[in-house]
Amino acid sequence: MYTTEYKLEKLHSLKNEVKDLHPFLSDLFRKIPELTNVEYTHGPDEFGADFVLISTDNLLGGEEYIGVVVKQGSIKQDQDDIERQIKECQITPRKIAGGKKVVVLNQIWIVTNGTISANAREKIKNFHSDKNIKFIWDETLIKLVDKNFPTFWEDVDRNVGNYLSALEVKVKNLNSKFSILDVNQNDIYIDQQLVRIDVNDIKKFRVRLKQKPVKLKDVLANERVVFVEAPMGYGKSKLLRQAAMEYSELKNFSQNKILPIFIDYRDLLDDYDNKIESILDRLRTKEKINHEELNIVLFIDSMDENKIDDEIKVQKVIEFVKGAICYKNIKIVFASRPFRNPLLDEKLDTVLVRFELMQLSMDRIVKFVETLCNAEVITTKLKSDLSKSALFKSLPRSPISAILLSRVLASNVRELPSTLPELYSKYMDLVLGRWEIQKGNSSEKEYETTVIIVRLIAKFMLENDLASIGIGDAEDIISNYLSERETGYTVKSIFGKIQEFDQVINVDLQNNKLNFTHRSFLEFMFAESLFFSYGISAQIENPFALYWGASNYFYLGKLKDCPLQLDKIFRLISLDERERLNKIVYSGSYLLAGYQSPYKVISSCLAIVIKEAAEFFCHVVENPQESPFGNFPKLQLLAIITSLLRKSLEYEFFKKALNELETDLFMMPELNTTDSISAFFVASLRAGLGCEDAFDMLINEKKYDLPEYIQLGIIHVSQDTKNINETIKKLEKNIHRKLKANPQLIDPIYEIPLNKLKHKLV
Repeated sequence: MYTTEYKLEKLHSLKNEVKDLHPFLSDLFRKIPELTNVEYTHGPDEFGADFVLISTDNLLGGEEYIGVVVKQGSIKQDQDDIERQIKECQITPRKIAGGKKVVVLNQIWIVTNGTISANAREKIKNFHSDKNIKFIWDETLIKLVDKNFPTFWEDVDRNVGNYLSALEVKVKNLNSKFSILDVNQNDIYIDQQLVRIDVNDIKKFRVRLKQKPVKLKDVLANERVVFVEAPMGYGKSKLLRQAAMEYSELKNFSQNKILPIFIDYRDLLDDYDNKIESILDRLRTKEKINHEELNIVLFIDSMDENKIDDEIKVQKVIEFVKGAICYKNIKIVFASRPFRNPLLDEKLDTVLVRFELMQLSMDRIVKFVETLCNAEVITTKLKSDLSKSALFKSLPRSPISAILLSRVLASNVRELPSTLPELYSKYMDLVLGRWEIQKGNSSEKEYETTVIIVRLIAKFMLENDLASIGIGDAEDIISNYLSERETGYTVKSIFGKIQEFDQVINVDLQNNKLNFTHRSFLEFMFAESLFFSYGISAQIENPFALYWGASNYFYLGKLKDCPLQLDKIFRLISLDERERLNKIVYSGSYLLAGYQSPYKVISSCLAIVIKEAAEFFCHVVENPQESPFGNFPKLQLLAIITSLLRKSLEYEFFKKALNELETDLFMMPELNTTDSISAFFVASLRAGLGCEDAFDMLINEKKYDLPEYIQLGIIHVSQDTKNINETIKKLEKNIHRKLKANPQLIDPIYEIPLNKLKHKLV
């Protein structure tokens, strides 16, 4: 805390009225919430007032027009200049708001950064007894600054201080805009941790091995360019906003001299042309800040939330980083859902370091839900029914899951949801008012009309790659829908109802924009629009594209029992390698979403994925010059595909299907290379699910002709899953003995890229 003596000294140090005191007061007035408009009028045409302020009368309404007379230093006996300014303030009407409004001042403030003697105040009051005059001197200024502009006391450049204050307000507004918590819970934050993604893990069959958790600020102490990735709802945007907020605190800036910049990826492309120079130029020209004297952390959020092709997106990131890396004082943090494409990841790894957000532990989920919910509800529901539910076992351990779960639990639902799409559905029913209808507190017709329009808005936004839309556009959607129907509702009434859905949709009247409070809500409502428009027959475009992945997942989760859709999606012939990989990545979530489909369909789809993965592997091995994956050594390629399969399909739900598929494979008269690779993938998944004998059948059936790279793959997966039995130990001993006797086999398996081999290694 700063002493009163320090504060007085800082105020008194503003020696030049125009160059020092006026800018300070301009900053102060603009931060006082009761003042709705601040105009700096000092000059030859000021008519007595250095500032004209507008304040709102909160009690009776209406506006007060205040003229501010500013004097540097103490005011004692000589008041001739002040007298003149007071008279001019009172007599002369003046134009404000860019000449659009003519007013007469009805209040006058005499402001100084020094003292005003009691005699001076009394004399002015007596001489102008018919006028509303207030006095503000150094001691009262301190109170105003403490309440509205406390950052002024920090030893920070004025422009930097104003920028940091504005950024803090911007981030707080974004937190409010995208909050799905109740207003009184907005300050609740789960401190999140990151784990570095080792670029070699996926090449070495390592799925479970994780590095030590770290916090973002510790990462930034050691890294210059960071890429934070996590699935939907894990809090990527909140993490970046929280970090930007902490860096924007004047106390932190005074200690570290680190200036945060927070932008959306769309802004980087649209407003800054993907160039660091454009960002720095804006900082220099608009904010009047010299970036060369500071350290900068640039936070770039929501990389995944546009339709740009993933390869183009990664290339733009690389171009941006290469342009920024020459500025030694700049660090960068990107946030995105994972690409889950080893080729793209490897390109990113050339210019940055990737981290993933950790899942919350079950204990932290429960504690967070307890914080948001009534403790008694948690004791009776969560710790009994919930602990046994399929949802609690399969629930993504993310902040958004905990938030949605807490709201659903607090409402005393009769039946717990079984999957994440069902959790979203029950949450939407709750916050959009479905349960109010059941209680008799709302109209079914009005609810249905409003929700249909919310779905139409989501469809319009997602199809047109929009993060927000103008209120006029939203009203047009409402109008178009109502004009073709006799609902009895008006655009105004439905829009007013949408405004009540503030935990799903944010309506920003000031900026004339509307947006969903969370990206996944937009994707969920888009999926709802598909379901209610087409039922089970919706055409799913680009089923394995990153942009559409979440909405496809929610659509299948809405269907639940969707054998035809699953069969259609999984029998699509993937023409390029990216689609093949994405099919592996999304297969698990899609099949889990359609969990009520006949299990034979689930098994069939799983078999298709595994067979296509094996065919992809064999195709690259046989034609390494035709594929960028030919740049990997053989065992690394096997490891990459195995790791993707395990991350996608390693769920108890698939255990029966994997057992059946293994039986089918070994019922065949003879296993060819593709079949052997399929059998290896199946066994790897079973090992990850805890089957101690997962590899025994493969080893025993192919004892004498199991290729060395598959034997080594078996050993690596067994080590990662900590599932090593006597069969594995014997295999490990034999292969190590063979490699020791034939060391020339090692490099072609581990080190030499497939496209560099002189002969094919089968």
